[in-house]
Amino acid sequence: PELDFYKKFSDKFGNDNDYLLIGIENQSGVFKSDFLHKVDQLTHDLKTLPQSNQVLSITNSKKLISTPLGFVEIPLIHLDDTSKLKKDSIHLFEDQYYRQSFFAKDAKGIRLILFHDRINDVKKSDQFVFAIDSLVNKFSFDKTHIAGKSKAQYVYVNMVKLDFTRFLVISALIILVLLIIFVRKPVLIFGTFVISVLSILCTLGFMCLMGKKVDLLSSLIPTILIVVSMSNIIHLFSVVKSKLGVQGTGLHKLKEAIQEVGFATFLTSITTALGFLTLMFIKVLPIIELGLYAAAGIFITFILTYLIFPSIIVLSNTSFRHKYTPSTNNPWMSVLFLIIRNSKPILAISFLCAILFIFGITKLNINAFLIDDLPDNTPLKEDFIYFDNQYGGARPWVLSVWVKDSEKDIYSEDVIKEIEKIEITAQKNLPLNGLMSPVSYVKFANSTYHNGSQEYYKLPEKKSEWSKAFHFIKKQHPEEKFIKVSDGQEARISGFTPDIGSKLSNENNAKLIELLDQEIDQNLIGYAVTGTSHLIDKSHGLLSMKLIKGLIGAMLLVGIIAGFLFRSWRMTFITLLPNIFPILAIAAIMGYFNIPLKLSTSIIFAISFGIVVDDTIHFLSKFRHEKKKGLSSIYAMKRTILTAGKPIIITTIILTFGFIVFCFSNFGVTYHIGLFVSISFLIALLADLLLLPVLILLIYKK
Repeated sequence: PELDFYKKFSDKFGNDNDYLLIGIENQSGVFKSDFLHKVDQLTHDLKTLPQSNQVLSITNSKKLISTPLGFVEIPLIHLDDTSKLKKDSIHLFEDQYYRQSFFAKDAKGIRLILFHDRINDVKKSDQFVFAIDSLVNKFSFDKTHIAGKSKAQYVYVNMVKLDFTRFLVISALIILVLLIIFVRKPVLIFGTFVISVLSILCTLGFMCLMGKKVDLLSSLIPTILIVVSMSNIIHLFSVVKSKLGVQGTGLHKLKEAIQEVGFATFLTSITTALGFLTLMFIKVLPIIELGLYAAAGIFITFILTYLIFPSIIVLSNTSFRHKYTPSTNNPWMSVLFLIIRNSKPILAISFLCAILFIFGITKLNINAFLIDDLPDNTPLKEDFIYFDNQYGGARPWVLSVWVKDSEKDIYSEDVIKEIEKIEITAQKNLPLNGLMSPVSYVKFANSTYHNGSQEYYKLPEKKSEWSKAFHFIKKQHPEEKFIKVSDGQEARISGFTPDIGSKLSNENNAKLIELLDQEIDQNLIGYAVTGTSHLIDKSHGLLSMKLIKGLIGAMLLVGIIAGFLFRSWRMTFITLLPNIFPILAIAAIMGYFNIPLKLSTSIIFAISFGIVVDDTIHFLSKFRHEKKKGLSSIYAMKRTILTAGKPIIITTIILTFGFIVFCFSNFGVTYHIGLFVSISFLIALLADLLLLPVLILLIYKK
């Protein structure tokens, strides 16, 4: 509902984030003639850009004064008369509105506000930002700062692209080394990379056919597909090796291997896809598309794996040095089997970990800052911090006000007085600056009729003054020359606020509305906080929780699949518990280390669950295969650990190293994906090899 409200609001007043703030520093002082002339020329050049609507600058702002001959415009700064600069500086710094709007707190900088068209095309937006950078750099100011949505998008997206491309290559090289260690056969290593590359190309091709462009989130898909294809191939390779041995290619043996592991891999593809499809619960198109195309890519990977890998084995007549059997397996797997026979310590430790995880989750909070994913030394982050410190913020803050009485309009005396009450209450309780509203124009009009005196920059006191002010607004149309703040029945109050985080912003806005409900005439006007920043703040909490609900739904579906596979609903519980542990662990670590839940971190849960459940399915499938031979539960478990344990460990090592490289990124999103997904792999490995066998043996005692 709040999004629908904002869409209607922005149709009237435009997007609240279609602006750029340009801060220009001059260490010797801002009231220097040569510096001000350069600022004035920059202001003029910025206005000539095609997408530019208006540039507010101290050098092009004028004050209107009412005279017997009409209104006279007087510049705020006399650029061509240096003798008046000192007087101008004193006058402007005494004027609270102009000082807040244009001057840095340390008096060593000037701010320009550039309002531009809505630019939906990324290339055009980037070209616009590049043109502004070029213009600003041309003047060689002491230091410049630029902040705003277009600039942030330009820097943010390019950093993520560079980061993921670089680390994707590094991940691929590390995985190659690990494949050489574990697989050793050059032809199979080559085949593995062929499958991975084809999976990525086919998925990207499918995306192109569907008209989907690669964006910030879908750039994750190649890494995900490499990881999934490696997991599929390692499990298939392990079974093929045990079946073929020294005899080389035997079609009936290869068929047995595919029958044994193929169905399990098909199930893991379904469960992994389900993990990503939970992203559809977040009703944001790029996130929905990430879930859909990742799920499609996972099935493409499955098909290519079972088309190509067996074919390579047949064509290359691959054989192995010795036939792999449980009795000749790694002795560590035998030790592992002896450990799980003593189930009580494992259950006790698991219970203790569960308590610690749940306690950590209680410390988890939902919070997000606009630029907290950027490294501290990034110029963009420094620019946003500069505007927060020197100008009171760069984030837009917007409140909509509408008249309930159809016989009145915004420019009515009692309505304007109520809007001023809102402004006063907002400024007392929120860190706001540079507020603009219909009240601003009424105060400006009142000052105009009193020789532009700052003393009269306030609401009129007499009926005649109110009439003059409304007449001035009706005739002079200041909203057409500056900023539109009303359409007759609805108005906006807008300003800037520092980036204090979504949690505090939501709390402050809720508190403001609560205070306004007590102070404002509810029969006369209505009001609501709106704007893109408000929607983003609300989204982090709302959409993160929707994703968690979707994830719970995916877990239940995976459990149902396992129950159906084994014809036992007890297996639903057995399947879910080990795979809940990694998710709980991630949430607990975030809680203990005060890492907030937000959109970029909540996506990690879907990626993690979708991948970690694979090994559980393979383990259960192998156990089911051994039970079908008529073996007792304990002996079937022993053979499962001896045969399935090693490939599960190998896939975990490969997957962990594939993602752990992202931890070396300075970029928040990349770092957190690498850290938490890697942690989930390791915890899932322990759960699958220790807790899962204990749970199976508890249920299947005989």
